Amino acid sequence: MAHASSTAQEFLRIPDSELDDLFRRSPAGRIPVGDGEGTFIIAPASPVAAAAASLARRVAWQGKIFDSGTGTLRNKVGPLGTPAIAAKVYYGPSRFDANEAIILDYSGTSRVARWIRDEIREVAPGVFLGMVYWSNHRILKFALDFTHAKGDGPTPYQSAVTVRAPLRPGTSAEALQELARLQSAAPPITGIFDALQNVHFARVLVIPDGEDLSGRPIPASLVYAADVDGPARRHLHDLGTAGAEFTDSVFRHCEGFPQAPAAGARLAWLRRHQVRTGAYYVNTVGRGVQQVRGEAHLHEALEDILDQRRNELGVLPPAQIHRILRDEIRSRTDLAFALSRARSLPLLRRYSEKARLAAVLLLLIAFSPVLVIAVVGGLLAIRWREIRDWVATERPDPAAVRILRAQEDSPTANPFAAFGVIKAGRLRQASTIVAVWSLDAAARHVFNRGSLAGVTSIHFARWVFLDEHRRMAFLSIYDGSLESYMDDFIDKVAWGLNAVFSNGQGYPRTRFLLLDGARNEQAFKNYLRRHQLTVPLRYSAYPQLTAVNIENNARIRQGLTRELDDKEAQLWLARL
Repeated sequence: MAHASSTAQEFLRIPDSELDDLFRRSPAGRIPVGDGEGTFIIAPASPVAAAAASLARRVAWQGKIFDSGTGTLRNKVGPLGTPAIAAKVYYGPSRFDANEAIILDYSGTSRVARWIRDEIREVAPGVFLGMVYWSNHRILKFALDFTHAKGDGPTPYQSAVTVRAPLRPGTSAEALQELARLQSAAPPITGIFDALQNVHFARVLVIPDGEDLSGRPIPASLVYAADVDGPARRHLHDLGTAGAEFTDSVFRHCEGFPQAPAAGARLAWLRRHQVRTGAYYVNTVGRGVQQVRGEAHLHEALEDILDQRRNELGVLPPAQIHRILRDEIRSRTDLAFALSRARSLPLLRRYSEKARLAAVLLLLIAFSPVLVIAVVGGLLAIRWREIRDWVATERPDPAAVRILRAQEDSPTANPFAAFGVIKAGRLRQASTIVAVWSLDAAARHVFNRGSLAGVTSIHFARWVFLDEHRRMAFLSIYDGSLESYMDDFIDKVAWGLNAVFSNGQGYPRTRFLLLDGARNEQAFKNYLRRHQLTVPLRYSAYPQLTAVNIENNARIRQGLTRELDDKEAQLWLARL
């Protein structure tokens, strides 16, 4: 590198002309990955440089987060370092000297900063010097330091965002056609989610009109569902601002959606139509989009190194190969994050979850005598009704099944959506609420590390009550074929399916809520098919990765964080 001892703070003491020379002498370097700490260089080598940089960091800008999977970045803006203002990242000629630099281009990704263009070069391992251009005028310098970056971005927790709104009468078919058009558009309108860098999956579907058990009509509605890193309110804000084009296109057929809305009106409408999630399952809590993409990039890079050096490495013992690969990773700015463990959830978040679990357990213990009586009495009452319940026996419509199959059975990340009417009576409604609440507690505190009661092919799943608990929707993202997905559930957790879904109208007959039901395999599969919906618009942040791939990539990274002996290294190499 041109200036191997350079650090971001040292740049503040170097005269502006010397910084120009340093930038001119330096190579572009590798495009960085992950979270870079930023420093504005204002009046360098002057008495105010350090104070100005500190003030700018506290109130305006804290750095940039690079996503190798999409070739984009987001700036960390404001006192909280909120990810915002996206840019495309690529190599190109510098406006400063026409030599190669890494270009950070805002013209096609940000309305606010569309006149801005940054250029960076790697002046020391993991340290970049940058220039800011307003149109063709150079206005500022900055530094980015990745020497302490882990590549994962801010440590996130995952949230389910669900927005549901009634469609205007007679527009269901038009809405479905519009969603299909948006799915096939080039460039895809879902590209906004690549720029946001915090959306795992998103999908939009239409629930047809119908009636509840009392005959009351329920209008057709449009549902948007996303699995995101961070709080739901931030994602709604993103939809209302950066995602305005997507939001306006998707919801334009909905009742009351404002025409040509301002950002505030759009956001207010989204908040009014947000639906609370009854239960939410996350494959691995705390594993964010940037971590998933970064670890996939790491796996690919390691395979490339092994391919390029196969003859040299093939004769070495496993532990030595592992050491050589670690040294290779350490030398690369875009991969050095892998030598550190992935960030864990924030301490406050972890303790709040533990406190919630402790409170639940204490309440269960305190009220256990009452609960035992209530459960036994409830099961007996449900059993009396089960004997008389109506059970649907018709087969699903073959034409509808053909349409559904056209969107299924991808090896990775298939969206599943189904909804149904809850059986009449307060007992059934109460039973469903308790079952969903219990499922949510189990997903939060037990099934949060890659398996839902033994089913490992699910990325995310949610259960959502609709229409004042008269109906319920189930939405998930799963890998492989629907047939194997249903078989997994039936074989490993049929009792859980019964607990949640047997309160649905027409469900296969159960005993004491938990027995039989889904064990009648064909009847259960027919039931799901009859209630399944097409998902015409969908997005995946990592469409080539299964849940098992993602876990394997995480373990590859984990194996780089320390030295391994020959036996451990052999097992680690087998993951590649």
